Parts: sequence; structure tokens; C-alpha cells
Amino acid sequence: MPVEEIVEDRIVWRLSRPDARELFAPTEDPGVDREALRVERVTIQERFDGLAELAADGILSFDTDREQSARLRGRLNEIDGLAPQPSNPDLEVVEAPDVAAAWKALESERKRIILQVLMTVTIPLPRSGTKSFDSPPIRMDWDSQPHSIES
Repeated sequence: MPVEEIVEDRIVWRLSRPDARELFAPTEDPGVDREALRVERVTIQERFDGLAELAADGILSFDTDREQSARLRGRLNEIDGLAPQPSNPDLEVVEAPDVAAAWKALESERKRIILQVLMTVTIPLPRSGTKSFDSPPIRMDWDSQPHSIES
């Protein structure tokens, strides 16, 4: 079996495990109350969405609508900066109904990045003087502290 297949089989196995989603979770900042920010964001987004309707109904002037939109949009951007929503494309593989098919569909570069997050693969060099690569033992070390990656 080719080395690539052996490594990919192990990766698919790991990404299929129930705790695989945690491998790509964003790092939490203990000083940020994500739930409070999420609630505030939803509230502000609802207000923002309602402004256009108020302006269209003549309740708000278009100038006031623009001012309020800019103020609310500014706070939404501020919240997004404090507690960014995880948008990790690698989660798509983990959450796919068929992890193996999702893995196969990835581009090589994306596979390389995921591999680097999950493990270190070491392939020993063949002994001096040998002409063939006779299935050496492949060493695959799982990272003890997998981390989220930015794409």
C-alpha cells in the first residue's frame, strides 16, 4: 500500500471520531463572554435589519437611517472582532456525512494543512546501497495539542 494511502486512511479515521470537531475549534479567550456577545449581536442585527423598513415607512428619515446604520454596523464589527465566528473550512470535512468522500474532494494543499495540524509523519530513509524503497515502517505521531488553523 502506498505511503499516501496509509497516512490518508489514518487521517480519515481520526476525522471520523466523535471528538474530531474539537481539533479545529477556535481558541477561547477567557476574558470574552462569547454568549453575552452573541446575544448582543443578535439584538443589534435585528435593530439593523429593521432600520430599512422604518425608513421605507417614513418613520425615520433617510439621514437618520444612515447614521443609525453606521452606528449599529460599527458595533457589529466590534463584536465580530472580539468574538469571531468560527469559519474553518476543515470543519466541513469533519461534519460531512461521509468523511472519506469529503477528504477525497479536498485539494492537495488543504489536505497538507490538515495533516500538519493533526500529525507528524516520518519516513525513514532506505539503507545505504539499496535501490528499492521496501516498505519501511512509517512513523505517525499525533499532535498532543491539535490547534485551530486559519486558512
